[in-house]
Amino acid sequence: MASAALSPLSEPLEAQLPPMKKLSLAEKSGIRTQQVACLVNGKHTEFMCSVYADRIVYVVTQFMKPGTVVEACKDSEGGGTTTYSITTLMGKRDDLCINLLARQLAEWFGRRTQKELLLCIGLEPIPEDEIDLLHSTLDALMDCCLAIAAW
Repeated sequence: MASAALSPLSEPLEAQLPPMKKLSLAEKSGIRTQQVACLVNGKHTEFMCSVYADRIVYVVTQFMKPGTVVEACKDSEGGGTTTYSITTLMGKRDDLCINLLARQLAEWFGRRTQKELLLCIGLEPIPEDEIDLLHSTLDALMDCCLAIAAW
């Protein structure tokens, strides 16, 4: 049986190929992510938004943990009215601040994209009888959320 002789390359294989751009993980996966931190009522709060092909994932946390996981979807549009459904997948189901923030984000994003919204919200509880604090907290949270332009 005859053996084939291999001839050495005159130059390394890498030198024969056109140069390739090195891609970051985000570029390879097609996922756009941005993160920002703000003080909300004197508490350090992290905000992160990742945009996937079919949904937007938003994390708002004061505990460095995901917290309550909420899905927000546009249900229908008709007669000039748009409705959204907010479903708590895991975590606190009766937190007014989380539910209001989820609804406000769903409505804001729903006017701009057809993608579903998955929210992970971990916030210090606010007593429901402190309406002014709740209102100012929601305003501050929305301002910080909308400061991220990843979507």
